[in-house]
Amino acid sequence: MVDKHSEQGRVAPDREAVVCLPAELLFFETVKLPAAVETNEIADFVELTLEERSPFPLRDLCYGFLYEPCNRGLLIYAAIRRRVEQLFPGALENARFMLPGFCLLHGLQSHANKTVLLQCDGNPSLIKIDANGLPVPADEGSRDNADSPIHLRLDNVACTKEGSLEANFVQLGPPVEEFLTQTLSVQALWAADMRDADFKRIESLRRNRERQLMRAIALGGWAALFLLISQIGLWGFSRHVDSRMSERERLQPAVFIVQDRHSLLTTLEQVAAAELRPLDVLEAMNRLRPDAIHFTEMRAEGQNRITVEGIAGSVNALNRYAESLSESGEFRVGDPRTLVRAGRTTFTLTVDYTGPLPVLAGTASVPDAAGR
Repeated sequence: MVDKHSEQGRVAPDREAVVCLPAELLFFETVKLPAAVETNEIADFVELTLEERSPFPLRDLCYGFLYEPCNRGLLIYAAIRRRVEQLFPGALENARFMLPGFCLLHGLQSHANKTVLLQCDGNPSLIKIDANGLPVPADEGSRDNADSPIHLRLDNVACTKEGSLEANFVQLGPPVEEFLTQTLSVQALWAADMRDADFKRIESLRRNRERQLMRAIALGGWAALFLLISQIGLWGFSRHVDSRMSERERLQPAVFIVQDRHSLLTTLEQVAAAELRPLDVLEAMNRLRPDAIHFTEMRAEGQNRITVEGIAGSVNALNRYAESLSESGEFRVGDPRTLVRAGRTTFTLTVDYTGPLPVLAGTASVPDAAGR
């Protein structure tokens, strides 16, 4: 490994800031991941490699790695913890991410197989990007022999809602300035972060819960807004229904009048369409009615049936009248119902008219086959 640290002092980072360590502060080495090592075992492989090759114990180091799956390339880097704490006080506990500045170039395929002079907060660092986009810091000799490296200045970094990191670079001219954007996934960020594995595991879980909580709060806000809009809609609908009910109550008496008139017209049409009108049947009964019989009320039932109520001089007089109606051949008479009270006989009599149809006034009779 090559020791690249310096004694330059730096400003303490703000809480939740992304701290970019300079390349001169690091030990680094590029190795090829053995075929027997699975991707979920890379972190353990890095620890074993550092324990084997570093003169310092792991507890005295801050370390991380970048992995390129295409050729299984692995860049391992480390810095002395005490030195990091001096230059970046509070960064190990409070920084959003703490990683070398060249890690932000990881996966920049537009600059593959090129040399980049990267300028972050401190001195520029010469970075070689291989064919698969893995950035590797160059040594001092490479800086002197580099042919026209591409000058990149880190403009800003921002965390996305998903937890990934978006880095914006300015490529300095000539001929013109260009703006580049590179995004690092959450998995690559935590691998590149130089803090303890336990800290990264706990912090990752905390941020996941925080994102889920914020997502739940946002969904709750939308749900509350939906309920509010629904409540307003229901209130407006209720007001509309109340107004319609008030209008209905106001028009209900007029509707009842129209319904009563329609019912009366329907009854009159039925009476007019009947074969025999009730008044004609009553007139036929009057022709046989003696003076001792008086009608007080009449109800039409069907086309040719009527029920009459009245007063009779006696029960015998009513029975003789019923017999005379039956003997006339024009009526089928039901049994009369009588009630005698205080010498007064009241009755109810139902008859069916079975005689010939009367000729209405203003019409001519139709002659029979004999011309009569």
